[in-house]
Amino acid sequence: MLSTPVGLHHQFLDPGISATWKWLHMALTYGVVVPSFMTAFALFATFEIAARRAGKRGFLNIVRWLPWKDPVFTGIALGMLLFIPGGFGGIVNASYSMDVLVHNTMWIVGHFHITVGGPVALTFMAAAYKLVPTLTGRKLFAPKLALAQMYTFFVGMSLMSLSMHWAGLLGSPRRSSDVSYAGSAIAAAWHPHMVAAAIGGIVLFISIVMFVIVAVGTRLQDERALEPIPFAFAEVDADAMPTPRVFDGLGRWAGAALALAIVAYAGPMHEYLSQAHYLAPGMRTW
Repeated sequence: MLSTPVGLHHQFLDPGISATWKWLHMALTYGVVVPSFMTAFALFATFEIAARRAGKRGFLNIVRWLPWKDPVFTGIALGMLLFIPGGFGGIVNASYSMDVLVHNTMWIVGHFHITVGGPVALTFMAAAYKLVPTLTGRKLFAPKLALAQMYTFFVGMSLMSLSMHWAGLLGSPRRSSDVSYAGSAIAAAWHPHMVAAAIGGIVLFISIVMFVIVAVGTRLQDERALEPIPFAFAEVDADAMPTPRVFDGLGRWAGAALALAIVAYAGPMHEYLSQAHYLAPGMRTW
């Protein structure tokens, strides 16, 4: 409900939109942080509960017990780890004051990659390693290569996106028509970080090739295997209070989300459409 009407947090420095609407989107963006933390807590608590049932105690013992040799778990878990710095970077983007430092810099590119390009892509690939063999009945080709692909993608994405973040803090612009920056001494400061980002991109490309090999191999090989999907069920505490009916209706949440999205975007769109030809008052582009 809160994540849809937050689009203006990428336009805090854009003219033509009043500070009131930008403040609203900032507040809604910070509101998304709360359910994000709740989700993270539930997921990691689930890991700990399973480990404790297996007799494991202590943080390091629990982490070591997790199935890190399973590419399905590893890909999703590494995606969660990538989203931790990605989420904190998003909070910086959503801050009306801190966004001034990173707006239209390589920080933004790094943020997109460490959130969408990292956790989302890793989760999709890891899910494919489980769902495709299950739905087709074909055994996963080269499981060790699939596992290596997950780790390779994580390393490449970490190197590339974190280097982009650092270069953005040093001032590297998000877009440029001259990558040499006319020999600027300031640009020389962020050049090593951009080289590191390029190396990370190469590692990512190698990882994608590995994924293609596993995918094609799974499709072509004749070895069959039936892999049922186990389902987990939420445990209900005997002392837990029942969910109030007002919070248990999908239609109510959908209606609230739609109303909030209309409120959040109708005002800015009206301001844009009521402005001059360039959609911003007093703006000159030369």
